[in-house]
Amino acid sequence: MVGVCITVIGIFQVVTTLRSEDSLGDDFLAMNAILYLITTLLSYWALRTSNVNRNHFLEKLVDVLFLIALTCTTAIAGFITWAITVH
Repeated sequence: MVGVCITVIGIFQVVTTLRSEDSLGDDFLAMNAILYLITTLLSYWALRTSNVNRNHFLEKLVDVLFLIALTCTTAIAGFITWAITVH
């Protein structure tokens, strides 16, 4: 998912450069990529921990954060589409 965010940031930069305008879409995607990284690191930590209570807590946290990141990805895709088609 981070790779998708980075690819879209690159494409979005090309489009905004050609149009000589700026948008917040690439900034949102960069923050979204960081959120995916956080969920990956927390998931890895949950797999490695020997504390059962910590494992269950991290699993629930990762599930919630990953669903938030997926929702943000969809919202950002809509935002970028709207920003590109408005002009």
